[in-house]
Amino acid sequence: MSDKQRYARTSTAAHYLDVSKDFLKQHMGNLFLEGVHYYKPRECRILLWKLEALDGWVEGALMPLSPENNLILSQLLA
Repeated sequence: MSDKQRYARTSTAAHYLDVSKDFLKQHMGNLFLEGVHYYKPRECRILLWKLEALDGWVEGALMPLSPENNLILSQLLA
């Protein structure tokens, strides 16, 4: 895999993480968020995974809060 590669299709991303394609697909929308970990380019049937975001997931990086959770957190801290 090239050092400059930023995005990969599902099979390549699964190989990159040493997991199955099914694992990635099953966790879309919960562990993996559209617009953070994966993208569906407009008018195209492909799905692209952002390798940097997958690295962050493996390393336990914090993910951005949803607008709803952000509102709840701000209310708790006020």
